[in-house]
Amino acid sequence: MTPGHPGRQATVMRSRITLAATAVLVAGMAALPGGALANVIDRTADAMVTDYVHTGWFPTFNLADAFIVTGAAILVVASWRASGTADTGIRA
Repeated sequence: MTPGHPGRQATVMRSRITLAATAVLVAGMAALPGGALANVIDRTADAMVTDYVHTGWFPTFNLADAFIVTGAAILVVASWRASGTADTGIRA
């Protein structure tokens, strides 16, 4: 800890956490439309979307579908976490 600046370390940690959370949110916001666009491109190429990941116990999907689901999950989790920390301006 730096003498004379007791709050500096907390400020630096908070900014690093905010940057990491922002990067995850941006990744989620990019994955969702990116996967959708990939499916549109695949559909225009041969009038159908080719699913090639087959597990046997789960419906067959492709990488674009995985991006859509992952992006949506990231956004839901980020929204859920942000709602618990948001300042609503209402005071009890």
